[in-house]
Amino acid sequence: MEYFSAPPDNSGRRVVYTERRGDVGYTYYDDGIVKITHYRRRRKVYWGRIAIAVVVLILLIMGLVQVIKIFTGGSKKDSSDSDKQFVFESSSAAEADTTVSTADEDVSKTSAASAESSEEEPNAKKMGFKVCIDPGHGDYDTGVLTGEGLTESSKNLEFAKLVQEQLEAEGVEVLMTRTEDVNVPITKRCSMANEAGCDFFVSLHRNGTSDPFDGSCGTEIFINNASPEMDKKLATNILDALDQVGITRSLGVSAGFSGKPESNYQINTDTLMPSCQLELGYLTSDDDNALYESMKQDYAIAVTEALVKTAKELGVIDENGGRLITEPLISEGKSHITVSLDGEVGMV
Repeated sequence: MEYFSAPPDNSGRRVVYTERRGDVGYTYYDDGIVKITHYRRRRKVYWGRIAIAVVVLILLIMGLVQVIKIFTGGSKKDSSDSDKQFVFESSSAAEADTTVSTADEDVSKTSAASAESSEEEPNAKKMGFKVCIDPGHGDYDTGVLTGEGLTESSKNLEFAKLVQEQLEAEGVEVLMTRTEDVNVPITKRCSMANEAGCDFFVSLHRNGTSDPFDGSCGTEIFINNASPEMDKKLATNILDALDQVGITRSLGVSAGFSGKPESNYQINTDTLMPSCQLELGYLTSDDDNALYESMKQDYAIAVTEALVKTAKELGVIDENGGRLITEPLISEGKSHITVSLDGEVGMV
């Protein structure tokens, strides 16, 4: 509030005081009259912003001009090239014939080179065998669950995708039993591999213990308790490859079910091809988890190399990856398994 001492106005009233609130002024007289005056606010002109906007507009116009020049220049060049071609074609017939012949030769050479390249490329990137990669568990079936909230099913899927990527980079055809956090019945997983004619089946898991402080760690692989030679070779090659990369310890290749050698994991009984269940370290072991997180890409490469090696040793492919057998590989220890047209698995 602002106070003023002012003389009487023409009416003889004396101004007691005045004040201004925003754009409104109030004049108070000694006779109680209040005069209200509205003031117009002066608009501030932001010259700096206007200058920036003008510069940006100029730059946009210059850019648009350059784009137009590029397109119109290309059109002129095409027109010029057409004129030159017309003049060229109007020259002597002998010269034209010579040019056409040379061009035909160049085209033939280019086509031959392209055809040769297209023939070589698939061979260089194609391995003549198929693998089924099975990320264990899924959805409500989490498998091992740690106190920190880690689930075996999510880690299985993560590693399966890494293995898939490496196999496909080597030209191996891959069938995944699941690619999302869903639950697929084990019977369905086996029938998928059988019906697709896969040559190998690898189920990926992480081990676990109810007591995270008992020191359990290491990598183990399970095969059918009949210990088929093909299955044993597959599992041994994978475990050796992982051991070379670096694991806490190798628990070996075991036949049967964990703690129950007289039983089997279903994936090792209902699949026709050589199969194994890989337990890649304990999810409840800090040491195993640390190694997995730092070396999972190397582990995926190791599994891939082991599968390629096994396919060569079992005579599925030659050294160049070419397929040597006409039918899907069947483990001699599983010759008693039959698959019906609807995918049901039976025993002979």
